[in-house]
Amino acid sequence: MAREVRPLVFLGTPLAAATVLSTLIRSGFEIAHVVTRADARRGRGSSTTPSAVKQVAIDNTINVSHDITWLKENSDRELLGVVVA
Repeated sequence: MAREVRPLVFLGTPLAAATVLSTLIRSGFEIAHVVTRADARRGRGSSTTPSAVKQVAIDNTINVSHDITWLKENSDRELLGVVVA
């Protein structure tokens, strides 16, 4: 009997979490959404830099938000699995 694989919501920010996200993507898991911290300001020009997790999501055309509002707004979607790294 095959198990049903749920689309995942991934929550994480650091480089180690980006490695986990990349592995899930390469393994064929469907990532429905990523929640990570807001872009960090760097340097004198105050340019922003995305977190490692956000960059992986962008590279794989996955929707990203910076707070758990998305998760709360979509809590009725019972078919989502949640991964926190």
